[in-house]
Amino acid sequence: MTGSPVSSGASHAAFWWGYVLWPLFYAATFAALGVGLNGASLPVWNYVPIVLSFLWCLTIAAIWSVAFGVAERRARTGMSKPARARWLGIPILGVACLALIITGLPGTVRFQLSRGALEQAAVRAGPGQYVAPGWIGLEPIERITSQPDGTVFFQVPHPGNLGTCGLAYNPRHQPNLENLELGTRLADGWWTWCEYFD
Repeated sequence: MTGSPVSSGASHAAFWWGYVLWPLFYAATFAALGVGLNGASLPVWNYVPIVLSFLWCLTIAAIWSVAFGVAERRARTGMSKPARARWLGIPILGVACLALIITGLPGTVRFQLSRGALEQAAVRAGPGQYVAPGWIGLEPIERITSQPDGTVFFQVPHPGNLGTCGLAYNPRHQPNLENLELGTRLADGWWTWCEYFD
């Protein structure tokens, strides 16, 4: 004997929510947060992916709010604990990601994991400049420039209309900058820098 059309429809809807829509919703959330964390983990934040991630997360939050309101109204006897945990996982992920970005932890971890490889590359850097495509450690490096005083500049991706930014390395003294703006001191011998366009 087959089930009633109502129960069949309910189980079909539960299948779609449980095995298709929820995984897609979580995947979209992870992707949006990943884009933002990537932009915030560079030595000098790349605000383009951070802003895109923020707008993407606003869209997800709007959809989540409407769907959560509808789900709460339909649950006459209240949501089960697993269902509520599934719903609350989305905003918890968002808050955790925001907290990570505010603390600066993604950038610190990325730099520390890349520091050894960057210092080896700095030792190999001769006078003049050359393009270094690809990655050094976990840092995407676009160019390396070495100055006569021993300062080595690593340029990282940054919105072209805002200027160029990156890492400066000099184990002996603070870099002497003429046209560049020295930023945060990350560790012994390491600073961030930017050259902003007028």
